[in-house]
Amino acid sequence: MFPGLRLVDIIKPKTLYRQHESGKVPLMTRRRAMWIAMSIALLAGIYLMSRYGIELLVSDASTRLAYDIRDNAMKLRVSGATVRTFEHHPKSWPKGLNGDYRIEIIETPTSPKPGHRSIGIARSRAGATWYATSYHLNFVSVPQDLTIAHRKGEPTLVTLELRNGRVVLTALQ
Repeated sequence: MFPGLRLVDIIKPKTLYRQHESGKVPLMTRRRAMWIAMSIALLAGIYLMSRYGIELLVSDASTRLAYDIRDNAMKLRVSGATVRTFEHHPKSWPKGLNGDYRIEIIETPTSPKPGHRSIGIARSRAGATWYATSYHLNFVSVPQDLTIAHRKGEPTLVTLELRNGRVVLTALQ
């Protein structure tokens, strides 16, 4: 990776010099140069992950659906349209779905108040829900219980409507 760099250079680093009219002036050691390069690469990686993908790595199947609902609710608001339908494609990793699945957006006995419907996602068409979230309620309301089951690889169509200034999740297909 670094031609001419030996283990002894890391343990006892050579100093890089630049020429100056008064002679050689120390610039920095190779160890310091490597530390700076690695720090820049780490910061660039952190920036890229925070900008483009940290949500995908730290979330589960239900939260990724809630992120899709959030993003499309915002798109609906700025578009000027009254209805928006989008496809949600569940991912298998991390904490995702590898086969058939079911999505439920239902009011549960533990809902904080009446009308709050949480997203629950099951790893099969008939099994118990495995992942759950209520994050989507920050962006949409859900007036009725919705349930849909799909085979592996089939997307879910989610319909949002703008009603009296509020975004409402009206259908799963």
